[in-house]
Amino acid sequence: MKRSLLLFLLVGALKLNAQFSLPTPGGVQSDLKYTQNYSTQQVFCLLDSIYYWKLDTATLVWNPLSKEINIIYDSNYDQVYGEWHEFINGVLKPFARDSFSYNANHRAVFHERWLWNGSGWDKCFIEINTYNGSNYITNNLQLIWSLNTWKNNSQTNYTYDVNNNCLSYAYQIWSNNAWVNNTQAFYTYNTNNALTYMLYQKWNVNLQVWENLFQTNYIVNGIGAPTVCYTDTWYNSQWDSSGRQNYFYSGNNDPIQVIHEAWTGSGWVNSDIQGMTWDANHFEESFVGRKYDLSTGALNQGDSAFQYFKTITGLQEIEKEGTIRIYPNPSSGTFKIETGNEKQKLQVLDLNGRALITKEINGATELDASSLSDGIYTLTLQNKLGLSIRKLVIEK
Repeated sequence: MKRSLLLFLLVGALKLNAQFSLPTPGGVQSDLKYTQNYSTQQVFCLLDSIYYWKLDTATLVWNPLSKEINIIYDSNYDQVYGEWHEFINGVLKPFARDSFSYNANHRAVFHERWLWNGSGWDKCFIEINTYNGSNYITNNLQLIWSLNTWKNNSQTNYTYDVNNNCLSYAYQIWSNNAWVNNTQAFYTYNTNNALTYMLYQKWNVNLQVWENLFQTNYIVNGIGAPTVCYTDTWYNSQWDSSGRQNYFYSGNNDPIQVIHEAWTGSGWVNSDIQGMTWDANHFEESFVGRKYDLSTGALNQGDSAFQYFKTITGLQEIEKEGTIRIYPNPSSGTFKIETGNEKQKLQVLDLNGRALITKEINGATELDASSLSDGIYTLTLQNKLGLSIRKLVIEK
């Protein structure tokens, strides 16, 4: 399960759920898909540390495995540094460290990883990210350190529709001084921009053609989060059932359990069960995963992670510099917005975090959102002082 190393911004119960993110092989988390809930309260938290444990299946005792500590943020609360330490014979020792840099929109454009060699740090790999005008990642390039120089290793390219839904990614590896196809995926969404289908393919190097590997169909709830997913594997030129995932949520729409099942030919058996807990501000506190033997049902592997946050108030400071008025709200689609005289970037986001409207404003302005459907949206205003967030309601 992918773990975000960056800050989490919560507007009420805004949640960045990595388990629902589209895959980004060879790349960092690209915010392609996440589930959100909203209220009027602002809470801003930074990830302080993560502790990982591994289950001894013989004794059913959890043993410490590793942890991420020494997480450092810049003045914009973007993570710029973090260290991974692992337990070896009960002693915590350095393992890896990461550094990040960002563009003006707080997107990670550079990531470097070092590995501990016992007495010092060795370069391992770097990642360079490129984004489109809507701040969605379009390319992730990974280079590895080899023979005292950086060499191409892999790249992933992404495409999007007009609603900024990820339509595809193509993963390539560097071989013989050229990019060679490896895997690709295609995604389909419903009219509410919720993911409903994924097709995953593998490149056949010998035949020089793409071949189906597996497909997944998603059944989603009213907020676009999956409730059941069915996975089929391509075998003998046809699709065979292979997996099913069942998702369960709390009353606050926090995902609390995911049950992965495998098809045996006659029935479904558990293969992996994941459980999550959340704090009062809807930040994920813990994750526990257990894997089972498909033949016997015996527990054969277990992993867990515990995340610790620290709450800050940095994003509240913009509110002290002037009053923001939005009226009428609700409206049929036209809003009057009054701010200070500071130049600001305005965005209207849907419940999946996609930017539907982006514009620069300076002082009072009229926002025409009449093209949007009835519903709840998020308005963000950003200037050099920070970020302000409001709820917009359209009722026609």
